[in-house]
Amino acid sequence: MSAPPPIPNLEPITAPLLLGSMFNWGLWGILACQTYLYRVYFPKDKPVFKALIYGTFLLETIQTALSTHDTYMWFVRGFGDPSVLGKTLISPFDVPMMGAVIALVVQLFYVYRIYSLNNSWAWFCVLIVMITFAQTVGSFIGGIRGLKAGTFAEAPDSTSVVYLWLVGEAVADLMIAGAMFFSLVYARRSTYRLSQDILFKVVILIIESNTLTAGIAVLSLIMFAGFPKQNWFTCPTLILGKVYANSLLVSFNNRIVLRNIASSEVMSTTQPNLTFNHPSSDVPLSSLNTPTSSSKFNTGRYTLDSEETMSFSTNPLHKVSALSGKSQYV
Repeated sequence: MSAPPPIPNLEPITAPLLLGSMFNWGLWGILACQTYLYRVYFPKDKPVFKALIYGTFLLETIQTALSTHDTYMWFVRGFGDPSVLGKTLISPFDVPMMGAVIALVVQLFYVYRIYSLNNSWAWFCVLIVMITFAQTVGSFIGGIRGLKAGTFAEAPDSTSVVYLWLVGEAVADLMIAGAMFFSLVYARRSTYRLSQDILFKVVILIIESNTLTAGIAVLSLIMFAGFPKQNWFTCPTLILGKVYANSLLVSFNNRIVLRNIASSEVMSTTQPNLTFNHPSSDVPLSSLNTPTSSSKFNTGRYTLDSEETMSFSTNPLHKVSALSGKSQYV
C-alpha cells in the first residue's frame, strides 16, 4: 500500500479564519452585555438613539451568524478538504461590507458629536464624512469582487480598494480623535471644574476608542501588505466591526459612570440636601442646589449662569439642568 500524500501546511489559511471567528464571538458577547446595560439604564432615550443602538446590535448579530456559517463550512462540513478552505463563501459580504457599514454609522455619530461641540468645524466634519463614505465604497467594491470570484485564489487583484477601505477607516478615526483632542484643549479653559472633569472623561474615551479602531485597521493593512497572497489580514478585519459597535455602546453607557462622578462632585461642593433618582431614570440628578452668586461662565459647550440654572453634560449629547432636573438629548 502506498503512503498517503503529505498534508499541506494549512496553518496560514486556517489560523486567521479560526482565530478571527473566535474573537468575533467573544466581542459579540461583550456587545450583548453592553446592549442589555443600555436597555436597563436608559429606557427613556430618544427613539433615534434607541434605533441606533438596537440597529447596530441587530446588524452585528446577523454578521456573527453569517460568519459562523462560514466557519462551519470551512472547518466542519469541509473538514479534510483543503479546496473548501479556499472558497470565499459569504465572507466578502459579512466581513468587509457589513463591517464598513458599522464603521460608517459609528463614525457619522462621532462626526455629529464633533459638530455639536463646535459648529465652526463644519468643514472638517464634511471632510471626515467624505472619507468614511469613500472607505465604505472601497469595501463594497472589494466585497463584490470576492463574491463573484468564489475563491480566494481566483479573486481579482483588489489591492487598491483594500487600501482605500482600511486606510480610509484609519484616517477617519484619527481625524475624529484629533478633533476631540482639540475640543478638549479648548474646553479646558472653563472655570467650572465639574464640566471640565466630565468633558475630559468623555473626550478621552472617544480618543481611545478611535485610536484603537485605527490601530486595528493599520494592523490589517500591514498584514495585507506584508503577507501577500495570504489571508492573515482577515483575522483583525473580522473583529473590526465589533470593535466599532462596542465603542459606540461604551460611549452611551459611559453616562452611568459620569452620573456617579457628577453626583459625588456636586455633593462635595453644594449643600447636603440633595435628592437623586433611581439609576434606571434618564435624569441623572433630580434636584441640585446651585451657587447663588451672579456669575456666568461660558465654556463653549457648557454654560453656567448661577442666577438661572447650572447646565452640564454627562455626555456631549446629554444636557442636564441642575435646577429643573430636566434632561434631554440635544
